[in-house]
Amino acid sequence: MLPKYCLAALAVLFTQAWSLTCQASPLVVAGDEDYPLSIHTHAQYLRDGNNHYNLSDLEAMDQVFEPLPNDRAHFGYHSEGIWMRFQLKFEAPSSMSPAQENQISMVRKYLEVGYPILNVARLVYRDHEGNVQDLDLGFKHSFSQRPVSFRHPVFPISLPHGETTTFYLNVKLKGGSLKAPLRLWDYQSFHRHLAESDFYFGTFLSGLLFINFYSLFLFISLKERIYLTYTLFVLTSYLSAVSLSGHGFEFFWPSMPKLNDGILQFSFSLAMVCFIQFTREFLEVRTRFPKFDWLLKSMSIYWGLIALLAATTSIYFGRVVTASMLPSSLVYLLAGVLMLGVERRKAKFYLIAHSSALAGLLLYSLDQLKIIPSTLLTQEGVVLGLMVEVIVFSFALTDRINQEKAQKYYAMVAERDALVKVEETKQEMLYIGTHNDLTGFPNKVLFKEKVIQKLIENTPFTLCMLHLSEIKEVNKTLGHKNGDAIVELYAKDLNDYLESSSIQNTLELNEKGQFYAAQIDFSHFAFILSCSKEDIDSHGFKKQFSNIPSEVKYQNMNIDLQPFVGMACYPEHGEKYSELHKALNIAIEFAERASKNFAMYQPQIEANSERRLILTSELRRAINNDLLTLNYQPQLDLKSRRVVGVECLIRWIHPEYGFIPPDEFIPSAEKTGLITELTYWVLAQAYKTFISLKSSGILLNFSINISTRDLRDVQFCDKVAAIVPDEADRKQMILEITESSIMENVQESLQVLNNLVKLGFRLSIDDFGTGYSSLTYLKKLPVEELKIDRAFVTNFKENEDDKKIVKTIIEMSHSMDLYVVAEGVEDLETFDQLADLNCDLAQGYYMCRPVKADELRSSIIEAEKNVNESTNTQAG
Repeated sequence: MLPKYCLAALAVLFTQAWSLTCQASPLVVAGDEDYPLSIHTHAQYLRDGNNHYNLSDLEAMDQVFEPLPNDRAHFGYHSEGIWMRFQLKFEAPSSMSPAQENQISMVRKYLEVGYPILNVARLVYRDHEGNVQDLDLGFKHSFSQRPVSFRHPVFPISLPHGETTTFYLNVKLKGGSLKAPLRLWDYQSFHRHLAESDFYFGTFLSGLLFINFYSLFLFISLKERIYLTYTLFVLTSYLSAVSLSGHGFEFFWPSMPKLNDGILQFSFSLAMVCFIQFTREFLEVRTRFPKFDWLLKSMSIYWGLIALLAATTSIYFGRVVTASMLPSSLVYLLAGVLMLGVERRKAKFYLIAHSSALAGLLLYSLDQLKIIPSTLLTQEGVVLGLMVEVIVFSFALTDRINQEKAQKYYAMVAERDALVKVEETKQEMLYIGTHNDLTGFPNKVLFKEKVIQKLIENTPFTLCMLHLSEIKEVNKTLGHKNGDAIVELYAKDLNDYLESSSIQNTLELNEKGQFYAAQIDFSHFAFILSCSKEDIDSHGFKKQFSNIPSEVKYQNMNIDLQPFVGMACYPEHGEKYSELHKALNIAIEFAERASKNFAMYQPQIEANSERRLILTSELRRAINNDLLTLNYQPQLDLKSRRVVGVECLIRWIHPEYGFIPPDEFIPSAEKTGLITELTYWVLAQAYKTFISLKSSGILLNFSINISTRDLRDVQFCDKVAAIVPDEADRKQMILEITESSIMENVQESLQVLNNLVKLGFRLSIDDFGTGYSSLTYLKKLPVEELKIDRAFVTNFKENEDDKKIVKTIIEMSHSMDLYVVAEGVEDLETFDQLADLNCDLAQGYYMCRPVKADELRSSIIEAEKNVNESTNTQAG
């Protein structure tokens, strides 16, 4: 029997020993401690699965409490409530005298539960009078109920001197990783800690808000989606950080415990969605890695669903969120690694930023899973990593802006260099196009420009044109080389003579000298005199100009060139350049016919004046009665050798005068205003032919000339739209206008031309190269096609300068995406050289003469056949 009693006694002794072991000794709090004191290392815990224990139950179960599983008060993932038991005893410091000790009855301390997101943080104990103190500072209660305004639950407690007080703390977390580190503070150290916490939070808040507003400003300014996604990412990240740290409940939604209960998982999930979108924009994943982009989209949907469920249900996804963070972060890291092979600079920024966030997230996750010890670094890893990530990404976006600025700068420099080169080419081309290649004198283009400038000044002046009537005989006798030399000598003598005159007008001053005359062609010169018709009629003028050079001394020969001069005065003989130019030609023809050195234009010497009046009066009747006809000249594609379009050319067979050239009645139509009615008639006839060809399966472009008068007609756009009602058909109608016509009123012309393009018509510049401002305004014109003036094409196979001009025009037009049509192609050699220069279309007698509508089908076939046979013959 003795052994049984012995065993029983041993069991009782073991039970008492275990009870004494579980009931740890109280923590002695002295007045001279270094605060804060870690309380949880002296605590025991008890699981309360049903959350039904009260103070009496707990006091009766002291022997059931167990030591904490670790020294961090970290209990891992579970939804059970935990009761922590600890004892505190205040003793006066040894330095205090007995009298001072007797004066101390109670000491006030602060008990901090160092985890901000507890749903339940309830402290229960009996005070020195035996009264039960019960206070819950968890999330389910309003923040205003907290006795101390701090992000962590803080309980003010009073400790009696020399007595031991037992405290019971109930903590619970809704589905998260539960921990409850306890610290004890005195008054001074706690408020110092409170001030430091507010300072750090204020710094954190200010930094993130600054970054957020800066990125929002960038989005508003630049309208780029990347800055919007970054702004939303920073905002949701900030919301996650303040939710996790407890600052959100403290400062932003203190009266909304229900919101506080679910906002952490919602904001964190939403932050992941925003970061995914930012990653897609920042790394340009959609265009560079389309397959990988599908993975990011799927992840975005996954996190979006978690955010939606968190916002609309009471389900807690803490374990799911924690488990999903690490693989998601690794996917983001992979995106950065992929980017290294495409754009290293951007990839480095991304990897550095995300690696810092990943490191913080990894530390926090491992801490939550109780894999590593819990420290300030692991507890605040998410916030610290986020701060570094946001700062690095801010630098990355700033660098992106700088890179874009640099790219724009280099692009601008390249564009400037290209423009300088284009401008130099344009100036060279302009010089070639406005100067005679033999003498270097201004040519007819520059002369016309100067005359128009004089017309704008609206002061009287006189135009003179000089014809060297004997230069052809000189060429026949001495040859073209000597003829060229003689013309050069005469040009210099004429310029010197005009320079000595008191009424000359400078046409141009450049590095080659000052020029008073222009060379219109090989045998014609023109100049401007600053005098009126009355001055010319005076005796002094006739005496002064009686000495105009007529002979040239060349190789010991005095060669008489017999110059004749025609004159026309502004405004007596015309108010437009065309009128004055015509008057000049009439005057010089009269001078040669009458063998007079000088001849002033007079109406009575105009042989065709009566005929012109008759034709002007009969033109309207011809339009109204369809007495005009329309011919069509094919335009052939130089690459395909196929006819792709026609130009519409008006013809007038008068019953009395027979064939009337367009050059004779078109100017009269312009002057009287009949030109617009004529344009409508041409367009209507052309459209009829177009429809006829279209119905038989032939689809061609139809080019129709329009004039300055047409552009001034306020109803012009409406009327041409009514004539060609089908917008698809309008795209086959090409309206041609000369550049000089546009220049008469640039702004008004541009507006009408833009309206025509909107209606569906296409535009072409006719006779390009003869206008004085074409290069300046060409970019502004909504044209698709450019027709080189026949003056440059007809002889360009023999004239290198004309060939250079044609080549430059073609290259410049193609650089501006314009088609080029060459007029005046008269032979196979010209045709082939234009093809070598990459000209697009050719038009001229070599392919086909203008034909009537009923002959057009057969002429197209014949033109294509002739060209192809000639090409094959040449190749053979």
